[in-house]
Amino acid sequence: MFGERRGRANSVSTMPWRGQNLEIEVAVFLEDIFAEQTRTISYHVPVYNVFGLVEQEIPKTLNVKIPAGVREGSASA
Repeated sequence: MFGERRGRANSVSTMPWRGQNLEIEVAVFLEDIFAEQTRTISYHVPVYNVFGLVEQEIPKTLNVKIPAGVREGSASA
């Protein structure tokens, strides 16, 4: 039990964790930045097996508001 815990402490995990941030780049046309816009963003969330390999991907969809005056590289909280 304790040896197992020690071994994991030294390993590096690349698997995402619950609540991890997701960044998606969205193209916005110049005429769109003058007023707040709502966009539908679709992406896939990987599901990992016990070996840390992607077993499947679950499709997800978000409706996001893009504020007026947004600039390149902007991120909203």
